Amino acid sequence: MRRVILTFAVALYAAGAQAQSTALPEGLEGLGSGTGPILDATSAAAIGEDTVAPGTGAGPRVSGFLEMRHAGRLQNDPLQGDAPLSELRFHLDAEAGHDVIWTLAVDGILDDVGNADIDLRTGEGPIDLREAHVFFRLSDRIDVRAGRQILTWGTGDMIFINDLFPKDYPSFFAGRADDYLKAPVDAIRVSGYFDVVNVDLAVMAPGQTDRIVTGERLSFTDPATGQPSATAPRLDRPDGIETALRLYRTFGSWEGALYGYSGHWKSPAGQDSQGRGIFPRLNVLGASLRGPLLGGIGYAEIGHYDSVEDRDGTDPKIANSEWRLLLGHEREIAQNTTLGLQYSRTKMSHHDASRAALPMGAVAVPELRDVATLRLTRLFLNQTLQASAFLLHAPDHKDGRIRLSANYDVNDALSVGLGLSKFYGDRDTPFGQFRDASALSISARWSF
Repeated sequence: MRRVILTFAVALYAAGAQAQSTALPEGLEGLGSGTGPILDATSAAAIGEDTVAPGTGAGPRVSGFLEMRHAGRLQNDPLQGDAPLSELRFHLDAEAGHDVIWTLAVDGILDDVGNADIDLRTGEGPIDLREAHVFFRLSDRIDVRAGRQILTWGTGDMIFINDLFPKDYPSFFAGRADDYLKAPVDAIRVSGYFDVVNVDLAVMAPGQTDRIVTGERLSFTDPATGQPSATAPRLDRPDGIETALRLYRTFGSWEGALYGYSGHWKSPAGQDSQGRGIFPRLNVLGASLRGPLLGGIGYAEIGHYDSVEDRDGTDPKIANSEWRLLLGHEREIAQNTTLGLQYSRTKMSHHDASRAALPMGAVAVPELRDVATLRLTRLFLNQTLQASAFLLHAPDHKDGRIRLSANYDVNDALSVGLGLSKFYGDRDTPFGQFRDASALSISARWSF
């Protein structure tokens, strides 16, 4: 950690000196500041649907940031070190072209915790390639973006139903910025804008799965033993391309969308005869609606998960089909204060058949899982200080996560932050298994 802080301090001092010598005229300072990764992917609700084509085509653009981030555990984890995260990150975002726009976003990482080997699939190692794609227009109504990119759609805040693009859970749980919850995907995306309906079609390369917890930074509960583990699970990665489709249009001040997906479960949802985690085939059909309601913004989303390899629910080694529903509302409850509430329910299909097929002594998965969230955001000091509290609670399992954060913009280039991540629940619950990862984090980011 000392090496990370010292390196960051030296780099920040040099950058500050350069910024002073190249200051923009008064009133133009903000035009040169970058915002890090193009996508602030906490959720579609926070960033809006991903409908705007990247870039302006106005000429070459280079931006980025230098960030120091450290998270210290609030309790001892006998299988891990004191810090789930301790890194110095340099993010570079470059774009060039006019009719054809080339985009590159890459992170260089000096990491005291993670693996030293480069792995672009998991994002571990000293290099993480976030984006490398080309954008062009086939016509006035059809755009194409091909290559590594970050895709998102849907309505939820940290709850994803029809967004079947990869997530990076180790980054998010360890304490990185919310931007890094969404993992990059190698894909071709075609977008069409028509009078009757707008269309998004994404065709993804094989093996585009979630970045899951593997024991490198965070311990988890081994389902076979019920005990904490830091040993990476054995996985059989899926093959075959995936396709995701969205049809959307506005109805007055409301936007409606229909979704379709054909691919595989994004996280392990089964086990093969050798005990390896597998990603069975999956089809999803869904819909969403979002618009003004009760003085704020209301939204609803639903999706049916068709587990192709276990449609009748009788294979205990493969996840059942299920229905997922999300209802949400957000509004400004006072000046500079926003409150967001969500309720989500997942209902397993063929629950009785699934329970009857279990081996003697095995515990059945509950038919229902409810999740409620609350997000409270408050701006202070002329909106230079943002404080946020996010609570996710699952009443059935009595587990969840509390995430508190405060970020202060010292000036147009420098921001500092403080965060708290607290997991709770029994070790055999989805969130309780990570309770030893509860941590306090600090960060400082200089953008250019």
